[in-house]
Amino acid sequence: MIVKCTNTYVESISGNFKRERDAKPLVKEEFCAFVGLLYIAGLHKSSHVNVRDLWATDGTGLDIFRKTMNYKRFLFILRVLRFDDIKTRNDRRKIDKLAPVRNLFEHFIRNCQKSYHVGEYVTLDEKLESFRGRCSFRQYMPKKPARYGLKIFALVDSRTFYTYNMEIYAGQQPDGPYKTDNSSCEIAKRLLVPLYNSGRNVTTDNWYTSYELAEFLQKQKISIVGTIRKNRKVIPPEFASHKNREEYTTLFGFQKNIMILSYMTKKNNCVNLLSTMHNDNHIDESTGDLKKPEVITFYNMTKGAVDVVDEMGGSYSVARISNRWPMVIFFSLLNITGINSRILLLSTKTPPEKFRNRRHFLKDLAFSLLEPHMKSRQKQQEFLDEPQAKKQKLSYRRCYLCPREKDKKSKTTCLKCEKNICREHSVIEAVCTNCKQSNVSDPCTP
Repeated sequence: MIVKCTNTYVESISGNFKRERDAKPLVKEEFCAFVGLLYIAGLHKSSHVNVRDLWATDGTGLDIFRKTMNYKRFLFILRVLRFDDIKTRNDRRKIDKLAPVRNLFEHFIRNCQKSYHVGEYVTLDEKLESFRGRCSFRQYMPKKPARYGLKIFALVDSRTFYTYNMEIYAGQQPDGPYKTDNSSCEIAKRLLVPLYNSGRNVTTDNWYTSYELAEFLQKQKISIVGTIRKNRKVIPPEFASHKNREEYTTLFGFQKNIMILSYMTKKNNCVNLLSTMHNDNHIDESTGDLKKPEVITFYNMTKGAVDVVDEMGGSYSVARISNRWPMVIFFSLLNITGINSRILLLSTKTPPEKFRNRRHFLKDLAFSLLEPHMKSRQKQQEFLDEPQAKKQKLSYRRCYLCPREKDKKSKTTCLKCEKNICREHSVIEAVCTNCKQSNVSDPCTP
């Protein structure tokens, strides 16, 4: 799909290039090699290094880049890469802000859900993909490392860190099929649809957690554990207040299927949690003098899955500097692919031991993507070098006209039969240009 959409765009701009080879169409093997180079650059933490430095021949570059493709070709692919039909984009953009990446993103999510079944505990949270270019739905989140970027809501397995579902925040969409409610409750409902009636538990932070969401998910056979804001109307005043309460004490409140608690983490500060998974006031004895309830211990164990995925993607990020926000989404999907594919491999019966290290897995993944294109490029080079190789193959052979006793060897070959001949049996004719043009055999007279 990406190759087809990219070639449609290349065809529309090919007239701007003087040479046809400067705007060659993209093929699948070349695109895979391009992705492989992105993974290698991320593996060496060189995603933001100047492209010329990666192709440098003074010893500071990487040989694998030069062997795979020319740096100008790499920059050209980076520039023309498209993920939708450029001819119909304007019409689709009238009803969908995410039109440039809609097909790619939805196809990727479907593949993630088909390939893996998450465990019993999942985490719902948002992450921010760094971007400072022009985009109508760019977000400012001061608590995130990047601060400016594209916000993505993600549903992740709390134990294996497999990304199962995602949704890009696009702000207020135009009227049409893609206009949705962006409230926290509705976003959580949409992301959890594939897990309805599965008996799993979702861990959320205080932006998502609400009494209404907990009641709704119970009907869908999904439990929820998460912090809840003190200003929610369902919170009793005693749970929101921290006056006259000692440190490390807990208040519990129970309904038929929902419980809330208020734990004093320190003086004049308490944290509130809601849970439909727990139904008792059990204290975790392993926390010692802190006397943390079991609900808080469970929440701390499962709350950080999305942040872990974000950190793992950033450690070997393939993202390059770009002013196009669809490329930011594409790089984000590649980072998630590197994590998810390794989890799929490790979930098999006999996973390779070396892939316990994510760096080794990403290297093998990159080389497997590079291999088809490098082989085709090598065959093409051998074909171009074939006349020269054939000439070298006939070098230093015995003159076929000399007796065997003389054993004269020469590099010279006959232009017609291509057999090796020595100097005695070779003929050198001196002919002027006029005679050569008129095919006169006799020498010219002055």
